[in-house]
Amino acid sequence: MILDKFKLDRKIALVTGCKRGIGKAMATGLAEAGADIICVSASLELEGSEVEKEILNLGRKFKAYQCDFSERRKLHEFIKIVKSENENIDLLINNAGTILRKPVREHPDEYWDKVIEVSLSSQFILVSIMFHIYLCNIMLYNYFVQFIFSSEYYRVGINFV
Repeated sequence: MILDKFKLDRKIALVTGCKRGIGKAMATGLAEAGADIICVSASLELEGSEVEKEILNLGRKFKAYQCDFSERRKLHEFIKIVKSENENIDLLINNAGTILRKPVREHPDEYWDKVIEVSLSSQFILVSIMFHIYLCNIMLYNYFVQFIFSSEYYRVGINFV
């Protein structure tokens, strides 16, 4: 079986933007491979979410967090909490992202700032801090895996009218 080649037993994965779409699929797929899952999303239910049910049904552990990555202070608070509650994180799936749609001439700076903060800045901050937090594990076990994903919004384009 293909999953035998990608066993993640006793590994912990942190998946951002996991409430739906790519993030939910990644969380479920990693759980199928044996990983316990930590999920975070701005609107994720702390208990009873669909992703939680799917992961628990696979016999894996699940922990949910809510964090709005557009607010940097909240991102840093989230990182501090995750660090205090988790001795190790083996995989980081950096999937959180957002898009706020308006024609360019109606698109306020605040929209653009939020898109950049969630989809770019928070991704960099998260991997940078997580890398340093778990550096000793990286040195001991010679691995920390991090992935950055994007949605299919690139196919839609931007309305410049």
